Amino acid sequence: MPPEPWRQQLTNGSQPWIWSTSGGCWARGTIVDTSAERLKVEYVVNGELIDKTVLRESPHLRQGTEPRVPELGCEEQAATSPQGTPFARPLRPELPGLQPVPVVAAQPALIRAPVQLPQPPVGALPAIRLADVHFGPVLGSGGFGSVHRGHLRGYPNEVAIKKLHLMGPLSQEHLKEFYKEAANLQALRHERLIQLIGIACEMPLLCIVTELAAGGSLHDLLHVKRLQLQEAQKHRLILQMTEGVMFLHGQRPPFVHRDLKSANVVLDLELNAKLCDLGITECMERTHISRKDAEAGSPRYMSPELFCRSGKLTEKMDIWALGCLAMEVITGRVPHEECMNVQQVATKLLVKMEGPFMGDWAAALQKEADSLVAAEP
Repeated sequence: MPPEPWRQQLTNGSQPWIWSTSGGCWARGTIVDTSAERLKVEYVVNGELIDKTVLRESPHLRQGTEPRVPELGCEEQAATSPQGTPFARPLRPELPGLQPVPVVAAQPALIRAPVQLPQPPVGALPAIRLADVHFGPVLGSGGFGSVHRGHLRGYPNEVAIKKLHLMGPLSQEHLKEFYKEAANLQALRHERLIQLIGIACEMPLLCIVTELAAGGSLHDLLHVKRLQLQEAQKHRLILQMTEGVMFLHGQRPPFVHRDLKSANVVLDLELNAKLCDLGITECMERTHISRKDAEAGSPRYMSPELFCRSGKLTEKMDIWALGCLAMEVITGRVPHEECMNVQQVATKLLVKMEGPFMGDWAAALQKEADSLVAAEP
């Protein structure tokens, strides 16, 4: 029998249904690697991220809507899972909203209770159906999850899709952080901030869809591609980053980004800058910002008061980071390039009272620049 055409068309980013042996249920997966015969699929079951490699012809793969699995009941049927596990069909009619579950031999019954997502805390966020989102290649990943290049049905341009990794049970804190970033993007709209298109909340996936910055990040431009920028381009990038920070700080009350760094500055194809990753952006309702148990941020760009528990936190932490970014653009060097860990950065700032850039970094600049940046923090 010839292979089914849809199986041969599966590529990175495709989202078939895959049978989870451990969960005893079908899960929506995302293909992350392919070959002529095999597919590597990522999916989430019971809050755990799982990857599984299967043959293209595997009966564990399905397309279209979720394959039906009958509810728990007491009349056994001949229907089976891909592994041959028998299912039970209920004697009563199906009730809307109940999720069917297989009977797994010699194991307690797995009941997949529907997950109720809380309402977004700020305003109404534009909702997107996951079926309308097509995941393309991965642009980057981290502890939060992964960012994919992709398409959204009905949207004319490519988009960026931030997909959260749920490595454990979904907590209220996970949801709070997810909604906070989306709400910040929705509320803070400016040409120097990345723009929100919508969110997709269909368990087990949480996705934020934004405009795509096709030029990549400022970090990649300076330190991976090592593009030699003209002076006018450097000045424009610094001005545009400053405009983004001014917009945030100009709100009433001000918003503080808290994690400005070159990886969080993205570019369009004409190298215009936009700030992104507003997940830890704080509204400064008082004259200072409340501290967290573990201060967020990137050590190379963190101001001295962030390393000192007695220091008051204000919007000036963004100004420090913006200065680091400006010097990074001008010199092509990262702040504290000689430091290998956060302890060395803290010692340099608080004990040695030295700035982020050392040596002859200002040799090619006007002589006033060296004295300005070398001023005591």
